[in-house]
Parts: sequence; C-alpha cells; structure tokens
Amino acid sequence: MKKIKKFRDTNIDILNIGNVAKKEVIEVLKATGTLVFPSPIGTFGLPLIEGCQLGTFVICSDLPYAYDVLIPSATFDPYSEEDIANKMLMSLEGKLKKPQIIIEDKLDELIERLDSKMVI
Repeated sequence: MKKIKKFRDTNIDILNIGNVAKKEVIEVLKATGTLVFPSPIGTFGLPLIEGCQLGTFVICSDLPYAYDVLIPSATFDPYSEEDIANKMLMSLEGKLKKPQIIIEDKLDELIERLDSKMVI
C-alpha cells in the first residue's frame, strides 16, 4: 500500500479497489475453479497469474496483455457475449487445459523503474 500511495499526485494512474482479504480471493477462486477475466483493457495480468497459481482455469480476453504473462486455458473476444459463453461452456464440460505462467516475478524491478521516472 505504501508503494501505491507513493505515486499519488503523479501522472501514473493506479486504481485501488479497496482491501480484499487474500483468504477471500483464494476461497472464491478455488470454489469456482475457473477465473473469467473479460477486461478489454490491458493490465499487468496479476489476477490471471493469481488464478493460475491457485490451479484454476483462466479464461480471458484474447488481447496481448494475457499472452504477456501466461498461456491461458482459453481466450475470447471480450465484445462477444456468445464467444464468452462458449468458452465458459467449455470450462463446464471439462474441455480446458490448465494455464501456464510464462512471466517471472519482477514486481520490485517494476516499482523501481516507475519510481526512477517520477517527477516530484
């Protein structure tokens, strides 16, 4: 949280959705077995990695950010309800493979790079 607050009043936008207990996130992901991440906006892919680490299937938008961090179980057109529904059906039918993480943990390096570019 301190690292995020550090970027307040800079030109770097960080949206904090609030505190969510990790235990809750883990319980929800394990209970569902599949993470559906329909974001049409590029992200760091952290929810995708967390889902993968917990052994859940990961279904996400067919956009570059997904392939930057993992090989997803399936992808879909985020603007197509039919495509999303078809991939969810594949999950229910057990037709998906487990995702694979392809990125190394470099969070500290990222924070350092952002910090070095801050103009105060």
